[in-house]
Amino acid sequence: MWRVLYDIYHDECKEGGYWHGFLFVPRQTRMLLLELLTRARANANHYEQLHYVTIGRSTNPHGKKCITTEAWTSIGCNALQQEKLRKYPPKVSLGRKPSPHSRIELCPLNTLLLCKFVLFRENDNHQKMYAGMTELQCIETTFRMGIKGGIHKLFSESSPITIGNVFMDGDEHYRGLYGRNFSINRTLQRLASERRAYVSFSSDTQLIPQQSNHKQIRPGQNADDSHLLQLCDILLGGFRFHSCFGDRAHPRFQVSYHCRVLLDHEQHNAARMAESRYFNGFSLQQAQIEHGDWTFLPLELAPSAKGAVQECLPLQLASS
Repeated sequence: MWRVLYDIYHDECKEGGYWHGFLFVPRQTRMLLLELLTRARANANHYEQLHYVTIGRSTNPHGKKCITTEAWTSIGCNALQQEKLRKYPPKVSLGRKPSPHSRIELCPLNTLLLCKFVLFRENDNHQKMYAGMTELQCIETTFRMGIKGGIHKLFSESSPITIGNVFMDGDEHYRGLYGRNFSINRTLQRLASERRAYVSFSSDTQLIPQQSNHKQIRPGQNADDSHLLQLCDILLGGFRFHSCFGDRAHPRFQVSYHCRVLLDHEQHNAARMAESRYFNGFSLQQAQIEHGDWTFLPLELAPSAKGAVQECLPLQLASS
């Protein structure tokens, strides 16, 4: 069985729990994904870093930042489609010019990007894990739990994976907070020892820390790994917003609506998910320690937000 080579991009958040996001990007479709992200930037004329947390309640929903973030969310979520290309051809938003009455550019895709996304939330922000462990050891543990659980869920003997490089955003802050960096070699070694037979590593796999203060990206520059780390940040932020808040009055509501639609899938219903065109395209999980044991559940829409997903469904996303 032919193994697909994936690079993995990681971001994290520690608001309302400790969140790990992992974006799996196949080497074979990487350039197409980057081209779409770059075209969306160009349409909105927005070349600065995208960071979900900077979209506040007072952010202009028709400004460059929101236009680009919404387009990237459309691209990222549609990139998770795994099958049914003819029946449900993806149509992504490439944004629009930041001017009144400008029209959104829609781009139909004739190939699947076959990316995957894993979101793992430790609900108690590691507070119940501290016995005999430092905080950084807890982060390393839930990092490994998230990436290993996602890989084992989304891949199989009939769909094996080869792991290329793993990129981490903001590794430099660990030394300032905890006195040392993330244990790169130990994390990869533990992951390798705990993997299943359908998971392999390329001969030169590395876990690569990235600076969190990405340089401003200028027109004409090649899109690079910083784009994909920012895309991971946007997907993590979008899923987190709709699972914790779902406030319709916030600019984030529409900006990350594509995340909301995927979050409404019945992840616990294996038979229903097996019929989805996103089957094995994403895993959105939460966990916590109860009575000394780990309990795992799928993330769901915020309780106040359920039942309203079809009201303003964007583009071609649907529940199938």
